[in-house]
Amino acid sequence: MARTAVVCGAGIGGLTAALALQREGWDVRVLERREEPLTGGTALTVSENALSVLDALGVGARARRLGAETGPFGLRRADGRWLTRPRGTTGLRCLRRDDLATLLAGALRPGTLQTAAAVTGIDPGTAGCRARVSTATTTVEADLVVGADGISSPARGLVAPGCDPRPAGYSAWRAVVTDLPEPVAAASETWGAGDRVGVVPLGHRSAYVYATAPTDPAHSPATDLAARFASWHAPVPDLLARLAGVPVHHAPVAALHRLPPRLHTGRLVLLGDAAHAMEPNLGQGACLAVEDAGVLARCTRLPAVADALAAYERARRPRTGALLALSRRLGRASLLRGRTAVAVRDRAMAAVPDALALRQVERIWAWRLPA
Repeated sequence: MARTAVVCGAGIGGLTAALALQREGWDVRVLERREEPLTGGTALTVSENALSVLDALGVGARARRLGAETGPFGLRRADGRWLTRPRGTTGLRCLRRDDLATLLAGALRPGTLQTAAAVTGIDPGTAGCRARVSTATTTVEADLVVGADGISSPARGLVAPGCDPRPAGYSAWRAVVTDLPEPVAAASETWGAGDRVGVVPLGHRSAYVYATAPTDPAHSPATDLAARFASWHAPVPDLLARLAGVPVHHAPVAALHRLPPRLHTGRLVLLGDAAHAMEPNLGQGACLAVEDAGVLARCTRLPAVADALAAYERARRPRTGALLALSRRLGRASLLRGRTAVAVRDRAMAAVPDALALRQVERIWAWRLPA
């Protein structure tokens, strides 16, 4: 008889976990509070570390076809001067979030994904007692429960009470712009005094555009953004002006300051932002969730769920903890505002040879799903 799993949340991590567990022979149910979880959102970057998991699940080739290769990220000052400009190709791709979610959901067995099914309670169970997951209409038992329920994860509250995300001190605006006068050739990010703008090609004269600025409740995202960056190098002002005509996702950034003291209790395990919500400074949020899913499914080859979850935690803590801390440090550097501090930061970044900068990023992307 197949072992049963309930995945709480149908984000990228939850859908990947469901698919990976099904590939390992599990009977899986995904419970999602939203009625239309496959729509909405903007875009995300997917590097080869995550694509290696999607390859193992048989959907990697299709995922690659969904997005454009970005080339390596270059970094500029607000006046347009390049600080780092690595050469070569990296395999990094930018995809619309809803396209990737639709691909993953479509690879699941029919009936796996249940929408408008908010989880109202979880009993994590024990080694000798199955877990129980409740919605407004039913309660189901499971051998495994995956908490893939995002940054405000109720599941995390059961595994690590009091381990909550904190404000990062800045807000982010994200959007997809289309019908550009000409295609964006390569991804780049521009740093100013506390502000940032990034642009990533999506193909077909479309781009993923994002900006960050210190959080100020008095500022209106709809009216202030274009004016804030009006003096920056081209094409930043034009790209931000185009946000007036498209849906923009705007929110203060929050993140965990450190990993929860544990990632599982009983038969309940955390994955993705529920486990390691980080600031969006490495382009690895979705990628790490996909990695988590692949590793968790592989660990369930162990006969006992308790052993599988312990193995998963041992495998994931070092990497996710290190990247969470690195992303936080980058966020602090991006918030520097004093003229002297910004000048010192920019000189330090410009002093790093382009080849070394690329190698540092490629070390993150070099992870592969263990056999």
